Amino acid sequence: MSISTWAEKYCLESDSLMLLFNPDADYVCESKPLQQELSRGSGDISEFLSNLPASEYLAPDFSQFSLQIDSVKCIEGLYCYQLSPAILDEGESWQKFADTLSKLHDVMLRLSKAESLESLYKQAIVEAQQYLYLDRLAILLLDPETNEMVGTWGTDEEGNVKDETAFRGPIPDAPWVELTLASKDHVEVWDNVDLLYYNQVVGKGWNAMAAMWDGDKPIGWIACDNLINKRPIQPWLKEIIGQFGQSLGHAIVRYKYLQELKSINENLESLVEERSSQLKEQVQLLEKAQEDLVESEKLASLGGLVAGVSHEVNTPLGIGVTAASHLVEESRYITKLYQEQTLKKSDLEGFFEYTLDSGKILQDNLMRASELVKSFKQLAVDQSIDATFDINMKDLVDNIQNSFHHKFKKRPITFVNHIRDDVIFRACSSTLNQILTNLVNNSLVHAFEEDTEGSVEIDAKLDDDRLHICYFDTGVGVSDDILGRLFEPFFTTKRGKGGTGLGMNIIYNIVKKLGGQIELSHVSPSGLQVDIYLPAEVNNDR
Repeated sequence: MSISTWAEKYCLESDSLMLLFNPDADYVCESKPLQQELSRGSGDISEFLSNLPASEYLAPDFSQFSLQIDSVKCIEGLYCYQLSPAILDEGESWQKFADTLSKLHDVMLRLSKAESLESLYKQAIVEAQQYLYLDRLAILLLDPETNEMVGTWGTDEEGNVKDETAFRGPIPDAPWVELTLASKDHVEVWDNVDLLYYNQVVGKGWNAMAAMWDGDKPIGWIACDNLINKRPIQPWLKEIIGQFGQSLGHAIVRYKYLQELKSINENLESLVEERSSQLKEQVQLLEKAQEDLVESEKLASLGGLVAGVSHEVNTPLGIGVTAASHLVEESRYITKLYQEQTLKKSDLEGFFEYTLDSGKILQDNLMRASELVKSFKQLAVDQSIDATFDINMKDLVDNIQNSFHHKFKKRPITFVNHIRDDVIFRACSSTLNQILTNLVNNSLVHAFEEDTEGSVEIDAKLDDDRLHICYFDTGVGVSDDILGRLFEPFFTTKRGKGGTGLGMNIIYNIVKKLGGQIELSHVSPSGLQVDIYLPAEVNNDR
């Protein structure tokens, strides 16, 4: 049986939108699902293909038929296209984004269990190809000592996963590199450009770059393109690339920190064994808090919250680790003096004094880390429970304030919680958390310039068992025409500067699904107010 005969039989029996095309024989074959799809549209796909230039055989534009290419292969002159309906409206685009975001959540859960950094890099490539609509991907790290980019794992011109750890090269001296490495929220995309593999042109398409971060320091970036399947870039896919870069950076940094702590713990001697045990316990609590957050939180807010936990806890843990390391060195020194029989009374007294001081430093900083972890852990635990129960609204907002502490303490913005202690509302805390967290984040991104003073204030009260949440900031506010568009998906006034256009849309959809109402209004002399009304028996089935 010839390739053409076999392919035609397979095409006619396929349940997918499959199309065969042989330009030399004017041959076109459509699967039955594709025939049904085309019957609802207009135009002749056979005529379209017959007039197609040879240069476009690998990437024809089927948009006039409301179709897009998922993959294309050419075997012995026979082109096989796998198609899918094109995304035509914002509703479908939002659904595609939500579905892929859910897959990204699962991908990061699996990556968090990687046994080594090398396996994490390799698995990230495989998972991104399989679930995130990325044809080719490379993970590059920065070497600040040599000012070079260093390879890890990537893909070749055919999409095969390759070990690229031997790659080293200078960081490109280009504005797009500086821009990407200067902003956590920036994703650089070039459309219709030459795509390379080891500096050799292998095709054309779009290419994207998103940085990975350790706190406020870039540690590398991911580069990806659509060489294989020729899928066009979509706004939601650009957002996925940015979220993947942020989350992957957190996973890499977290693994490195854990490895460093593990190495230190293994080398501690018996004199600091008890203190190191406490340190290990704090790290385990931090891991548990992070895992609870990953299980429950949307990845759209995952990066900022985990970065906050890491930043706040890193200082006392770092001091504790330093004190423990110095104590080990002093122990080794006093042991050496004892073994050489040169130990003096003053040496021993000095060692005792140093031991007590170091122990006090360890104790104080471990207790500080414990308090921080408890606060963040409480927020994570609340968000991991889907069931409804009585919620103290003042405590809930206090926990949200703690999660944003690392951002507010660097800016002249005051967070004010006006809620009384007796405001109790029965609902799902993760739902209320997501609404209020998105509101606070929206204010930080849009309402205030970097050094502008102001306040973010929240109040809540019960009216006939209905909860009224009043949220407002004293930022720059918005004009009337923008006020009417704030709930539209992907609408933002800060595209490329931290705004995704999804925050207010997510809030709107959640409130509506709960059977509530949400209203926007101006605050005098400037600012924005959001009033949310939720019924007593809210529907938490989201």
